[in-house]
Amino acid sequence: QDFANYYKFSQKWVDCFRLEPQMKKEDSVLFFKGLHNALNALYMANKKDKFLISYSEFSELENEQISDLQISNFRLFKYIHLLNKIFLTGDYDEGIFEIKEIEDVLKSRDHYWDINREIVFYYKIACVYFGADDFNKATDYLNKIINSSIGGLREDIQCFARILTLISHYEMGNDFLVSYQIKSVYRFLHKMEDMQAVQKEILNFLRRTPLMTKTDLKGEFIKLRSKLIKYQNDPYERRPFLYLDIIAWLDSKIHNIRIQVAIKEKSGK
Repeated sequence: QDFANYYKFSQKWVDCFRLEPQMKKEDSVLFFKGLHNALNALYMANKKDKFLISYSEFSELENEQISDLQISNFRLFKYIHLLNKIFLTGDYDEGIFEIKEIEDVLKSRDHYWDINREIVFYYKIACVYFGADDFNKATDYLNKIINSSIGGLREDIQCFARILTLISHYEMGNDFLVSYQIKSVYRFLHKMEDMQAVQKEILNFLRRTPLMTKTDLKGEFIKLRSKLIKYQNDPYERRPFLYLDIIAWLDSKIHNIRIQVAIKEKSGK
C-alpha cells in the first residue's frame, strides 16, 4: 500500500527504457509493463492529473508499429487504464461509450486473458454502468460473476459483485429481491476468511433497508457515511473504495445528485 514508492520505482523502470530508446523495440512488452505499473500506482494514489497525462502518452503508443504479440499486451493494459480513467474522472456517461471496444472483445473471445482477468473486467464494466445509473446493465455483468460455475475465482471480486448487486436492486426499488438475496450474500461473506469492516457495515445497512421509511433513509445514509469515511485511507480497509467509490454513492443519495456529479464535486471539478 506504499503507493509513493510504487510509483517511484515503476517510473525508474520506465526511465531505463527512455535512456536506452532502442530497448523499447527489443523488449516492448517489458516497457509496456513498466508503463502499466506507473499508471497503476498513480491510479491507486488517486493522482488524477498525473494519471491523465501518462495515460494520454501511453495511448499514443498504439500509433507506433507493434507486433501481434505486443498489441495483445498493449491493449490489455490500455483497457485496464481506460476503466481506471473513467473511475478517476467520474465521466460514466461518456464511459459507457468508451468501453464498447472492451465489451466487443469479451463477447468475441478474441483475447488471451484468463478467467480471473475476464471477471475483473466484468466487475469494472458493471461499475461503469452503475455510475451511469444503468442498474439493469450493471446487474447483467455482475450476474456473469455470481453465476459462474468455475471454481477458484477471485474471492474479493465475487464479494463486491454480490454487494453491488444488492445496491443495484435497492436503486431499482426491488425491495423484495434485496430481502431475498441478503441472506445468501451474508452466508457467502461469512465463508470468507477475511471480511473487511467496510463490507460488514454496508451489509448491515442493506439488511435494515426493508424496515426503513423514506423519511429515515437520508439520516441512515449520513450515519453509514460517517462510519465508512474513517476507513477510506486505512491501508487494510481501503480496497473496497478502489472498486466502487461508496462515499460518492452515499453523497449522491444524501444530496439527491448523480454519483458522477458527486465524484466530480469531490475532486473539485
